[in-house]
Amino acid sequence: AYLFLNNKTKALDTYNLLLKKEEATDMDAGVIGNLYFSVPLLSQSKRWYKKALELNGSNMDALLGQVKIDLMERNWNNLEKSVQAVKAIDSNALANADLVIAEEKLAAWKELKKQLKNWEKQKREKEEAAQKKKEEKKIAQKENIQVKTKDKSLRSKIITAFKEKRYEDASALVQKEISKGESTAANWNLLSESLYRLKRYAQAEMTALEAIRKDPDNVAYT
Repeated sequence: AYLFLNNKTKALDTYNLLLKKEEATDMDAGVIGNLYFSVPLLSQSKRWYKKALELNGSNMDALLGQVKIDLMERNWNNLEKSVQAVKAIDSNALANADLVIAEEKLAAWKELKKQLKNWEKQKREKEEAAQKKKEEKKIAQKENIQVKTKDKSLRSKIITAFKEKRYEDASALVQKEISKGESTAANWNLLSESLYRLKRYAQAEMTALEAIRKDPDNVAYT
């Protein structure tokens, strides 16, 4: 009677009094769960919905009540399970209980989850690309250092060959440096000098002209 009068507190008191005399059925548990939800006392409501479902896994009061609780708590993972459980029994139950919003909220959550997943994937790909670029830069710098070290070593060998008057070696080393892309006026001048020391005057003159062509303003080459 109190339920019809919409007196939820009195209805709860009456149910609690009656349940002292006899065990609650799944229907009783579902109704009590709804009453506690309307008060609201969600912890008690959850307890009674759980009891109703333990007695009868198809109790619609408890299933729909759990959907409402999941919506209130924004517990989307649980809501998805609750909605599936309701629809497995009655595909129209959500609409009849004015709970279509549950499916709408779920759809929005899934879309957001999808977008976050894509964003995380893009972020991860960017980070991996940046890391790869960083590693490639390190490798390039290392290779560049190695090349410079080799070039420095070659330059040192050329100077040593000149000091020791090993002009044949000096000539070969300078030509090697020129062939590697160091076609500078200084190198052509060194080659000319080494060839001149070897008395290869015609070649020395030609290489001297190349040095002048490379750097016409340098009086040292004229």
